[in-house]
Amino acid sequence: MNLYSTIIELSSSPVAESERACSDELPDWFQGDVADYIGDADDRTRFLQYFAQDMDDIADFDLGLDCLTLKTDAKEKYFQGSYRKYKETLEKLAQVPMEEFSGLSKASPDSEGLAALMYCLRSTIEDRFGTYIYEDGELVTLDEWLRYASIGNVYYIGGVMSYHF
Repeated sequence: MNLYSTIIELSSSPVAESERACSDELPDWFQGDVADYIGDADDRTRFLQYFAQDMDDIADFDLGLDCLTLKTDAKEKYFQGSYRKYKETLEKLAQVPMEEFSGLSKASPDSEGLAALMYCLRSTIEDRFGTYIYEDGELVTLDEWLRYASIGNVYYIGGVMSYHF
């Protein structure tokens, strides 16, 4: 299991090399709550190639210009699997009896317990241990950023960092 992930700085305007964010600029809550180690990417180009490959279905990249543009159907493609899992998990949660919900009894051994279902539900909404986006001084999960990002806008890539969780 890979316990490393990436933080990508994005901006609405080009980011000069000397102005790229570095790991020292990230908010304090991230180290400890999510990461136990944060550092600047040792090979920025390689990290960006992996990021572009992972995002190929939902974004067009120009790594020569250090930018990306979300495709028209980016949000639907990205979230369709997690939305399906979200709906399935909600259906299972609706079947949790009051006794288990209130702590009067435990889940039967052949069913998922409330805590497991809640963890699954949170994971469908956002991956707290996946890629993060650092934009305008705010650090958010890729999931959260995609929900509010504008389709068709050009996003310029600045600093690239990695973290261990």
